[in-house]
Amino acid sequence: MLTLRDTFDDGLYADAGAARIADVHRYTLYWAKRFGLRLEAMYPSSGQLIEQAAGRVVPIDAAWLSSHDVHCMVTGHDPWRATFTHSRSVRRVVRHSFTQSYWYRIRGGTDLLPHQFAAALGQRIEYGAVVTELEQDSSGVNISYRRRGKDYMRRAELVICALPHTTLRHIRVSPAFTPAKAHMIEQSGQHESSIRIFVQVADDSCLAPHWNGYGATEDRIEIWHPTFTMPTRRRLLALYAQADCAKPWIALDVDRRLEMAAARLDELFPGVLRSYERAAQVCWDEEPWSLGAQSHASALSDVERQCAARAEGRIHFAGEHTSHGWMDGALESGHRVAREILDTLRRTPSMQVLRPQPEVTTHPVAAASVATAPAQLTFPNSASSAWDIRRFR
Repeated sequence: MLTLRDTFDDGLYADAGAARIADVHRYTLYWAKRFGLRLEAMYPSSGQLIEQAAGRVVPIDAAWLSSHDVHCMVTGHDPWRATFTHSRSVRRVVRHSFTQSYWYRIRGGTDLLPHQFAAALGQRIEYGAVVTELEQDSSGVNISYRRRGKDYMRRAELVICALPHTTLRHIRVSPAFTPAKAHMIEQSGQHESSIRIFVQVADDSCLAPHWNGYGATEDRIEIWHPTFTMPTRRRLLALYAQADCAKPWIALDVDRRLEMAAARLDELFPGVLRSYERAAQVCWDEEPWSLGAQSHASALSDVERQCAARAEGRIHFAGEHTSHGWMDGALESGHRVAREILDTLRRTPSMQVLRPQPEVTTHPVAAASVATAPAQLTFPNSASSAWDIRRFR
């Protein structure tokens, strides 16, 4: 998760990482509600979406589409066409609005969610700690890491590892993981390529009179208008490219990326260059702690997903790559690991959780997702069970 805040004027902000929340993402919705975060529509329900096809710009009236169908159109999927191209039945619009996912985002920026977890953890998080080795034995795990040029080691009885495989494969592990786990980590490949480029314009004249700022290009680049709900004169427009569509952009230097993004947006919305003020970009392939954006968790078989999630001795594994992807998968994995550890404590009454120490992690958000649930919390996937986790505090 990453929200750009100090990059733009007038308090504008934009999510450069995870942003979309479907109404079936129950863990994300649960924690957003628990922390008092407000949700708003991910996509506008009025105005014209822009679709580029065969070199032409085609307007599509968002008022005739459900949130799910706007999502499919923007992300380059086709189901919305079969539903609405040949029929604009009000009954069909209403039915699909209720039976297909509605898409939200967190008002104020997605990073408000991990900030809430971090605030609950407080001094338990040690930032800037680069883990270099995990060495476990029958009684615990030694975690070696570097921080500000110095080497440190922490001892723990149990470890939760939420690092993506792209990072984990560079950490020494002793004894080695089981062959199946080790093979999966080494062969999992790079995370999906992703780049998001934001252009700040002085006003919304380039969208007048009817564009809402969302759409898709013929080469499957998403067009976003992150500020469509913000009461400001200035606006942000964005290009979002993933997978193979992102690679031509990633091959360019940063200045060229920004220049081309502004020019591309001006082709779609004439006037962007005239009102251009600044631009910013985030390329996840260049992020050293992930080497890409999301994993390909949704493409894993059940057996592969179980392997990714399976504990190795005293080391437990969390993260969206061990679940079904999305923010929701990361949070679900945190609940799963919490249950695993509580089960371990029940089976081993003599085990005492170590006194609170700063957590060693290169990704505090992932660590927070499994460590901050308050005592006597009923998790969303179990209405009848509650776990007292005060022993973790």
